[in-house]
Amino acid sequence: MRSMRLGRGVLGRGALGCGLLSWGLALGACESLPVDPSLGPNLLSQTGLYADPAAHRLKEGLIALEPRFPLWSDAAHKRRFLELPAGAQIDSSVAEAWRFPVGTRVWKEFSFDGALVETRLLEKRREPDDGGWFQMAYAWRDDESDAEAVPDGRKGARGLPYDIPGQRDCGACHYRGEHPVIGVSALQLLGPLGSEAPSMRALIAAGALSSTPPPAYDPPGDPTVQAALGYLHGNCGHCHDSRSAAATDVKVWMELHLDDTVAEQTQTYRSLVGQPIHHFPEVGLKALVAPGDPEHSLVTYRMARRDLAQMPPIATRLVDAEGLARIEAWIRALPPTP
Repeated sequence: MRSMRLGRGVLGRGALGCGLLSWGLALGACESLPVDPSLGPNLLSQTGLYADPAAHRLKEGLIALEPRFPLWSDAAHKRRFLELPAGAQIDSSVAEAWRFPVGTRVWKEFSFDGALVETRLLEKRREPDDGGWFQMAYAWRDDESDAEAVPDGRKGARGLPYDIPGQRDCGACHYRGEHPVIGVSALQLLGPLGSEAPSMRALIAAGALSSTPPPAYDPPGDPTVQAALGYLHGNCGHCHDSRSAAATDVKVWMELHLDDTVAEQTQTYRSLVGQPIHHFPEVGLKALVAPGDPEHSLVTYRMARRDLAQMPPIATRLVDAEGLARIEAWIRALPPTP
């Protein structure tokens, strides 16, 4: 199994637990999140993912998903699967905010060098979306015979510097906002212009969508800008949107929309570029994004840390060097403010 190099700093409770939900304010919001407290299956094999759990053979009819702008998870290899109730559809009439029917189940599997570490389950048990999703992570046994529910999470899973989030940690990202199922939306599952995305093709073929999405999507801007906007959308936009806990503290929004056609008019540009720092003034930086100067931008400062100042605030011990380089390249290319 591949060894994982730690980033700067060592995390505390459950990869920072879920206290830091904004750009620096410790909200302590976990205890008030209406996480579904009901019991779920104790074993992953009981969740309906497998036709043959012993052989890890998946149930037929699951739809494999692959978001275009994936969330950084310390370089884990991930597989994602969706199951809808028989005859049900996703309400896809609002492209940026799909609504899932009660009974929807989504699994995400994490592995390192072929060794299974955890599989997470989201199951919609009732309406509304806020509080209606059961969330649980399952930690794989060393012999990979099954995975066991870990409602309080697990540090150092399978001997790796990798922490499995607890049930309340899951709620920090999946409870609030327009996207309880992160990465499952038209924008994330559409391919770039001139191509077709397998995930979207599978959803359409299964009759899983209530309305037909656009044929393709590209973020606005040149390739450097597209890479940065896509990365920020996939890694930050699910918390930094208009309905999130973070939005109550600082108006920093990083979601992309299918009708964004001019980079400078996106929420990301307007809320980041040249905007003043609201937290961590003691570090002496110029702006959230200082055009032409990533070394003095709070965004890159926080992406490069793995301590109480880090972003994302939970579920990562390692800096995403490739993602950080994308954001730094974008900032360097921005024309300096007059």
